[in-house]
Amino acid sequence: MSNAWVTQVYPSITSSGVTVQSQGVRVHFIELQNLATGARNYVRFYNATAATSGTTTADFLLVINADSNKEVQLEGGLSFYTGLIIDVASTVTGASATAGGVLMSLALG
Repeated sequence: MSNAWVTQVYPSITSSGVTVQSQGVRVHFIELQNLATGARNYVRFYNATAATSGTTTADFLLVINADSNKEVQLEGGLSFYTGLIIDVASTVTGASATAGGVLMSLALG
């Protein structure tokens, strides 16, 4: 059986965020590259169709160290039933903008 995943690439996610889907979606694989050479970044995932960095609480969070890569396999996938918005911040709460963007690739199904 083959996986019916669709890969989407986001060249630079920042604290402004990006809407991945405005309806339900399941994330199976995440690949990240932090472009900031001196700062850890927090990639924040929201089960929503609208979110405000620093105000809205993230439903899923990944930490990526400065100038590094990370791959995350989500066995069975992680469901976002309402929609999926992703942003990046330099703090867990999202109160501070990033020092640099994060490249991201997602496998969705």
